[in-house]
Amino acid sequence: MKINKKKLLAALRIASRVVEKKSHMPILGTVLIANGIMKATNLDIGVNIALDAEMDKDEKFCINCRRLTDIVRSLDAETVEIMAKENQAVKINGYFEVYNMKADEFPDFNMAEAEIDEKNHVTISKGALQRVASSATNEECGFKLAGVYFDGENSVAVASDGHRLHMENVEMSGPAWFLPLTAIRVIMPACKDEVTFKVFKAQQVVVRPESEKPEADMLDGLDKSQLMALNDDYFGLEVSAKGTIKQIAKTMMDVMKEKAKPEYKDVIKNVLTTINGITFVVRTPETRFPDYKAIFPNIVYTVNVKRDDMLPPLEQALSLSSERYKAVKMMFNGHIEMECVNPDIGTYQRHTIPMKGNIEPEVRGGFNPVYLRDIVAMATDDVEIGVPESHVLTKEDGTIEDIGLCKPLVFKHGTFTGLVMPMRV
Repeated sequence: MKINKKKLLAALRIASRVVEKKSHMPILGTVLIANGIMKATNLDIGVNIALDAEMDKDEKFCINCRRLTDIVRSLDAETVEIMAKENQAVKINGYFEVYNMKADEFPDFNMAEAEIDEKNHVTISKGALQRVASSATNEECGFKLAGVYFDGENSVAVASDGHRLHMENVEMSGPAWFLPLTAIRVIMPACKDEVTFKVFKAQQVVVRPESEKPEADMLDGLDKSQLMALNDDYFGLEVSAKGTIKQIAKTMMDVMKEKAKPEYKDVIKNVLTTINGITFVVRTPETRFPDYKAIFPNIVYTVNVKRDDMLPPLEQALSLSSERYKAVKMMFNGHIEMECVNPDIGTYQRHTIPMKGNIEPEVRGGFNPVYLRDIVAMATDDVEIGVPESHVLTKEDGTIEDIGLCKPLVFKHGTFTGLVMPMRV
């Protein structure tokens, strides 16, 4: 095989983002070069890179990615020549003889276009995907938060770390699926303006297995009051007390028979995207993303601020932050007041950030200034802020205390929506 050194290094840089750095399976640290295509996979992400190379159809090389990169980088020649040897090795430019793993052992990562669901795809701009992904957590937890959740029912891409939430409107339909943060980091450097994800055909999986069917006579002998009590405790059906015992029993039996049937749902297993001759396939994990819609508060006030009016005060407040303390107190009262008191460093106060809109009485709350800064910095002009009602606490002696915001602020600009949860300051 003959190929330009710079083009080979460019392909290896892409492959190196996919291959396993440390694995008990050495084959996952290799790249497979065959039929003018370089392949790499870690079993969760696969990549095919088209090579502008001269090579025979029956030539196959399976070489450690890191080792090949180091060797090619060290060469003086502009052209790299790789030749297969009889002793399961390859010779590179006549200087290096490197062990070549068996190409047949390389994992077969499904990239068949025939599996694509042509009706179900998502196109999202690079900027929008970056804005959403910036709020995803890097930590593994019970819920799948380390990535972006594409919700076909509501046509949004959403991510959260539990303290903030970023969301963008997208054009999509079909079942929801989850794009891991690891895959986003691999794909983004290859993307220029936008990326289109083609979704593989959904597969049906069992959500609830079939259970034992109820016996036909299990409700026999119960009077109406017992049936009604059973319904109230376990079924919650709207059953008329005027109905006969037979009618009530039949209604409950029909529900039990339905519940005994297996329940299925459509699940997206893989998504594919092709960017400039580079094809990525991502194995999407089974999602257990939380109900993000439940945390959207009831907005009582809506105000507008200019990006350039709000961003500098947030940057100034951040200058007093530390690893131990990141908090800023915000007060909405005809304008926005901002205060940051770090017991280890000092105090920052900004009394007037102009806003459009009216809030009476005053609403206040504490927030992480990093999250506020990130959202405001994404805007190009005005930022709309949705402010929920302040929380009032009634004490044991009957007095009332306003403890400030307990629900998130909602920020909007363009197609972007961001939520920031309040914190105790």
